[in-house]
Formats: sequence, C-alpha cells, structure tokens
Amino acid sequence: MKLNQKAQSKIEYALLWVLVFVALLLMVPYVFRGISALFQSMDDQVHDSFNDPLQVAPAGDYGLPLH
Repeated sequence: MKLNQKAQSKIEYALLWVLVFVALLLMVPYVFRGISALFQSMDDQVHDSFNDPLQVAPAGDYGLPLH
C-alpha cells in the first residue's frame, strides 16, 4: 500500500510535533530544578547581605589620593 505524498507529509509533520512535545515534557523537571536553584541562589545572596558585617574605614581616611 503506497501513501500519497500529502498523506506522508502530514504523518511526518505529526510525528515531528509529537517528538517535540515529548522532548519538552522530558525537560520540564530540569527547567523547574534550574529555576528553583536560581531562586535559592538569590535567597542565599539576600541572607548573606543581611549577615555581612560592614567594614568601617579608619577615621580620616576617605580613600582619596593625597597630592
């Protein structure tokens, strides 16, 4: 049984869409893990900025070069 050219093309496009959809479904956990890691990194940076002690410059030193 021989398919005509249009039917074969439609089947190939449908198969391509199915493969793309399956690939996207398989990537979902990795995308969520990456987004979660990004938010965790930002949260850690915020916590570090609150806990980081500020260093005070010595009195009279403004960081300007003397000429």
